[in-house]
Amino acid sequence: MAWATWNRALALIAAMTALRLIYNFWLTPWDLLGDEAYYWLQARHLDINYAEKGPLLAWMIAVCCKAFGDVEWAVRLPAVLSAAAAAWGVGRLGIALARGDQRVGFLAVLVYFLLPANTANAQICTQDGPMTVLWIALTAVSLRIFRLWRAGNATWGEWMLFWALMGVGVLLKQSIFIFLGGMGVYWLISRKELPLKGVWFAQQAAGVVVLLAICSPMILWDSRHGWLMVSHTLGHLGAGGDQTGKIFKGNFLNWEANTIGSFIGIFGPAGVILMVWSWVWACKTRREDPSLWRDQLWLILASWFATFFFIALSLRKPIVPSWPLPNMAPMCAVVAHFLVSVAPPFRAVSALPASGQKPRANPHLRRVFAFTLIYGIAAIILLAFPTFLGKLPKYGPKIQEKVLDQVMSNKPAAAKLQDVIDQVTAPDGAPPLIVVRHYQTAALMSFYLRGNPDVSSSGRYIDKRPSNFDHWPGTNLENPAHFGKRMVLDSEDRFVWDDVLFFDTKREAGNGQHWIAENYRGVKPAYLERAGRR
Repeated sequence: MAWATWNRALALIAAMTALRLIYNFWLTPWDLLGDEAYYWLQARHLDINYAEKGPLLAWMIAVCCKAFGDVEWAVRLPAVLSAAAAAWGVGRLGIALARGDQRVGFLAVLVYFLLPANTANAQICTQDGPMTVLWIALTAVSLRIFRLWRAGNATWGEWMLFWALMGVGVLLKQSIFIFLGGMGVYWLISRKELPLKGVWFAQQAAGVVVLLAICSPMILWDSRHGWLMVSHTLGHLGAGGDQTGKIFKGNFLNWEANTIGSFIGIFGPAGVILMVWSWVWACKTRREDPSLWRDQLWLILASWFATFFFIALSLRKPIVPSWPLPNMAPMCAVVAHFLVSVAPPFRAVSALPASGQKPRANPHLRRVFAFTLIYGIAAIILLAFPTFLGKLPKYGPKIQEKVLDQVMSNKPAAAKLQDVIDQVTAPDGAPPLIVVRHYQTAALMSFYLRGNPDVSSSGRYIDKRPSNFDHWPGTNLENPAHFGKRMVLDSEDRFVWDDVLFFDTKREAGNGQHWIAENYRGVKPAYLERAGRR
């Protein structure tokens, strides 16, 4: 397997990145998803923090759109670049685990690209793409810390880098703190080899100062905005927060089954089998090379602790299936080392039997890897070009209606809304106040409407959670600057806007999907009071 070199891995990363750029520029049928449009809108309102998560992704999108314009491929450029960086990171992590074996680095990159979860993270621009890079970086730095700590060497620089990376992670998502749980479990298992001395406590104190220095602007922003981000994080943890009073459909068994089923689906059944198999193999062979086992154990905990955390959380509330995706990346290195160690043609020549007979690959492992390859390639094609699913016999129309139309209908919807806006725009060019009910819809319409106008969301007043729309002046429905304006309202499900907002009269716009209302005068007191309690 002399061809599996690090240079070949770099060529594979470059090729995949180039193909993704070409795809996003010319070939993608996907409109922006609601979250992507929301983060793009945050990038147009640059700030040191936002209502739900940190500002780093918005800053990244702002840089890309400043350079290339407000176009879909520029919004998604951070995801493409993050995927390339993550693939490089797992490759280097694999080489570090295998003490310099480039075959492990190459296979780690290949396995990373074959897992559908990583394909999705490269195609859709959310925090999960950059978060994967941070998770890999933290895993690699922690691996070096544990090696030096065990050997009794100085670790000041590594600990400061670790806490700086944690701070950058907080700028993405507060869930980065789950990483510390895996470190804690690893220390408990290895505590005899990793003594806690006075210098360790000094390092952690200095590290927390570094963390707080990076996060302090976020904390300041949140304190000035009623702790919106803290409330949102508590809500995701099932501790009330901005989800207080919400009723989740189903029960904990449904939530648990959905979490585990989604995990298997997004990594592929064979991919999950490979990850578990490599874990079991590492445990079985731990006495053959204790040093290798200690490193493998750390990568396993860095990956699986957060996944088990989210599985446990799903006993309390439904979770988003994408939450465990970033933390599983280090397992690509463990799987790659497993393949090189036990499976021809990955095994080294020196590992051949003394008789000189060519070893046979485990037929079960060969089938699992082949299925991982097929499943991964199929997922790449399916995620890139899903439209053919709508043409399948029997189930095609239902898939088209329930799935494809939901993610590929934003441009037509914006075109219909644009026609109404053109009808009611004042002679002096003053636009109407555009109001929809959900923040994601508002962000999507703002992206696809001509000139990217402000679109407001009424979600906070109708039992949805607060969002950034509630404090941006151009979209805040309590801003007196909007009073007296003509309004364009969505009429989906015949929602009764008269109960929520003050205006004089309203009439249908003629397309069956929008109302036109005159003389907006604010939100009605009962709904202001309801929003104030959230």
